This record gives sequence, structure tokens and C-alpha cells, in this order.
Amino acid sequence: MAEVHYKRALEQQQYKPELFQNYGALLRANGELAQAKAIYRQGLDRYPASISILRNYANLLRQTGEITEALMFGLQALRIAWRSGDGALELVYCECIDLLSKQESLQWSYALLRQAIEELGVTTKLLWALFRLSSHEGSSAFDADQSRLIFELVQERVDQAKPLERAEFLFSKAFYCVKRENVVEAIDAIELAQKILTTSTFQDQEERDKAQKLMDVNSWNASCVLLKAPRFEAAWKLFEYGLRAPAVGRQRWQRHLKKVFAHKELPLWRGEPLQGRRLLLLEEQAIGDTMMFLTFLPTLVEQAAHVGLVLSARLSPIYKRSCQYWIDAGQVAVWTHDEAAAGSLRPEDFDCQSPVGSVCQYLGNRIEDFAPATPVLKADEARVTAFKGAILTSNQRPLRIGISWRGGGRSDRIKLKSMDAQMFAGLMRDRPDQVIFVDLQYGDVRSVIANWKSQGLPVVHEPSVNPLKDMEEWLNLVASCDAVISVANTTIHGAGGLNIPTMCLLSQHSDWRWLNDPKVERSYWYPSVGIARETVQDGWSSALEQVSRWIDEGCPMPDGPVHTEMSEAQSLCASVAAVGAGQ
Repeated sequence: MAEVHYKRALEQQQYKPELFQNYGALLRANGELAQAKAIYRQGLDRYPASISILRNYANLLRQTGEITEALMFGLQALRIAWRSGDGALELVYCECIDLLSKQESLQWSYALLRQAIEELGVTTKLLWALFRLSSHEGSSAFDADQSRLIFELVQERVDQAKPLERAEFLFSKAFYCVKRENVVEAIDAIELAQKILTTSTFQDQEERDKAQKLMDVNSWNASCVLLKAPRFEAAWKLFEYGLRAPAVGRQRWQRHLKKVFAHKELPLWRGEPLQGRRLLLLEEQAIGDTMMFLTFLPTLVEQAAHVGLVLSARLSPIYKRSCQYWIDAGQVAVWTHDEAAAGSLRPEDFDCQSPVGSVCQYLGNRIEDFAPATPVLKADEARVTAFKGAILTSNQRPLRIGISWRGGGRSDRIKLKSMDAQMFAGLMRDRPDQVIFVDLQYGDVRSVIANWKSQGLPVVHEPSVNPLKDMEEWLNLVASCDAVISVANTTIHGAGGLNIPTMCLLSQHSDWRWLNDPKVERSYWYPSVGIARETVQDGWSSALEQVSRWIDEGCPMPDGPVHTEMSEAQSLCASVAAVGAGQ
């Protein structure tokens, strides 16, 4: 509704800075980043001195990784705010200092900070900016003791501050403690921040809304950090805040959930014993996450009297086939959202319900709890045989390796998770005659495949398979492969669920679904999925060498560790860096 209003205002030329500022913010929140940029630029053409538009545009450019451009507009906002004495001056100073720091221009950051302190005094925000600079990995201006002293000065100021500022500081302190290898203190800080936000009295609805958002966003970010440690017990509890933490893009929340029944109609399962009880599980988030969380289905079927699944039309046929034994035994039932909406489901047929990701807090507190049974997916054997025959007949190469090189999700995340097609092509060069590579990639990649074939690379593409329209047929194609090589995307969930030997080319920007520990060589969700990691030092080169050797060995089932005793703090530090990058 708001977007319609903004479009109409533009068409009717009802121009004012707030129109471009708010419309751009809405587009950015919906994940329409290119359109948001266009609106901000249009606004700046008309209102080049608008500090709000300049700041919003700079923040958007920072989000898309265009740091130099972001700094240019940020400094422009700073000059205008300084000349006009605008009330946002302190915030603009802090934003520019952080941008310079992100660009590794630390001396310029310190110079700008000194100027801000000379002009505005030692405020809490500027002191906190000083602390962030002092603890920056590339900073040599302060040693650890000096950084700690600055931190204590900030804490003294914040202890006298309002509840919102105290809670915000405590969440920041948690990430600081992680960097200082103090996980226990980090968790204590999170819990204290939550206590302040839940027990304090706020003046008005605006403050209450800010408190709730602060709680939701920071608790969600903390869960993403702790899951990579892994500190499962604390992390999965915080993971629940994803159901109300706002997300960038069309998906409103970090954990998108389509409800079937209100809590009053059917209560939530809160971990109580399931013996004799009927549980309804609700699909959430993206397709791959639902597949990943449903690896706990064997445990739930063993514990509950009956388990119902409400899934998308794309996943429903896969799980009806995979769960056929349990369905025939009356232990499992599968519905689509359309079937549920049409009245096929009644709340009285169940005792409790749960988002599928929420079961992890009760079932996944130890690494040993994951992957209770493999495989968890079953393909259509007749279609698998047909695909195998078609590939073998056209190529006479007995070893079929499925490939996928591009990640999914938001546009700003796709680039971080993906591999350049030409770089990936190196895995297919100079292979013996027995190897053929099978395209499993989502989307229209015909031009990429044509280019590879023109180079003489042994790759096949099945044009009839479109996972966006028929995911079951795509899974049958995956099952026709002897092995799979993929970046971290839905292909991993398909191959892992089928228990196919798989190597995941894992970006250094990996998310909460993967452990940080570089000694971990397999996914704890899928035992058949090995890990080849991109590194800061080598980029993708060492990972590609590892996968190339794996192909030379005939793609054996990965057997490396899924967990080691690496220090929690060391792995947590990388998690904090990932959250700071907006993942």
C-alpha cells in the first residue's frame, strides 16, 4: 500500500525529500536494491543537500559493498551537517568513521574522530567509535590493555544511560567478548541485555518498539554467531527470535513462516514429551532450510504418535515419496498449503504445532543429535534410471558428477556464496574419458553451458528439468549422479538428503548452517557432504585443488570430522566478522 502511495506521489510530481527518503528505504527493505538506488539518485538530483537521502544512499552503497562510493556520499552529508549544525552531525561522523575503517583507512578514521571529539566533546557514541577503531584487526594504535581501558570508559558512561542504550551496549559487548575469546561473558552480556529490555519501563510506544526491535535483531544475530561455534543450546533458543527479526527483501522476517492455525487454535510444542501426541510441523524459510530441518523427522516419528507436515507444492511430492512407509503406517501425513487452506486440516486432529526450525532447540543440542538417519530422501527410481541411461547413452562416460556453482537468496548474498563460472570450469578440464559433469544449477544457465561445451568440456544439460517448476524431477536428476560438487545452495540439501558423496565449495562468507572450524571437513547436517573451504589467504585455489584430488580418487564418500575441539572463541571470532558483514 505504501509503495502505491509513493508511486502515485512521483507520478503527480508531489516532490519533497521525505518522498525519496522513505520510498528508497521501502525498496531497500524489500530487497529491490537497484530500484532503491535509482530513487535515491533521483532524490539527490532534486535535493542534493538532503542529509537524510545522502545518509540512506551511503548506507545502501555500504550494504552492496561499494564502500568508496558510500564514503563519498557520507562525507558529503558530513560537510552539509557540519555547516548547518544539523542534529544528525554526531551520527554522520560515526558513519563516516566506520566507513573509513571498513576501507582500512584507519589513520583517516582517527583523524576524523579527533575532529569530532574536538567539536562535540567526548560523547558516548564517539567514545564507542573510538573503541571500535581500537579493536579493529588492522589497528596498531592501541594494544589490548588500552583497548580494554577504552571499553571500560564506554561501559562507565553507558551504566548511567537509559535502558535502550545500556542494552545496545551489552549486545555490542557480547561481540567484543567473542573477539577476546570469552564466550561465557558474551552469553552473560546477551542475557543481561535481554533482561534489561524485558523488565524496563519505556516512556512511549516508540521506545517500546525500539526495544523490541533491538531484542529481536541482536538475539537473532547472536544465534547466527553461536551456531557456528557451535554453542547449540544457547544458539537455538536465540534462533527463535528469527520469527520476528526483520529481514531485508520481500521476506518480512528472518524465519519466514506461513501459519495454518493460530496459537489459540493449536498450541505450540515447547519441548514436552511427545509420547502419544500428534505434532503438526510447518514449513519455514527457504526450501533448503525446510529440507535441512526435516533431517530431524526420523527422531520425531520415533517419539510422537503422529507427525503432520505442511509443505509447499514443490516439496510435497518429494516428502510423500520419501515418507511413504510412515504414511502407510499412519505415522506421517503430508499436506500442501493449498490443501490446508481448503479445509483438509483441522486443529482438533493434532495436539500441538511447531515451525520446523523450532524443533532444533529441543532435539539438536549436541553434535551427535544431528543426522539421526540417512538417507532421508527417496527419488523416483524409474526416472533416475531413465536419466542415467540418457546420460550414459549420449556420452559413454560411467562416472556422473552433478555440478552447481551459483548460490541463491538475496542478490547481495548470491555473489558471496557463488563461484565464477570460468573458475569452476577448471574442475572439468583434462578429465579422463570416464567422467561426465551434469548441470544441476538453478536458473537459466544455457549460455554458460554452451560456453563450456565450446571449450570441449564434458558437461551435459537436461533442458526438461526446471526445479522452480518441478523440484521432484530435479531431485531425480540429482539422484542419477554418482557424486555432486556444489557451492552452498539447495543442491547440497538434495544431494545430502539422498546421501550422495558430495563436496561443498564453501565460501569464506558462509552462514550459520556451517561451522567455522577449518578442521571440520563434513557437514553435521549431512554426513555425505564434505567441505572444501575458500580461505582469505588462498581464495578458492586450495579448495579447488582439494576437490580436483577428490575427483581423481573417484569421488569417495567423505569421511572427515564433523566437529573438533577447536576453541569456541576462535571459531566465534569468524562468526562475528560474518555478522558484521551483514550476513
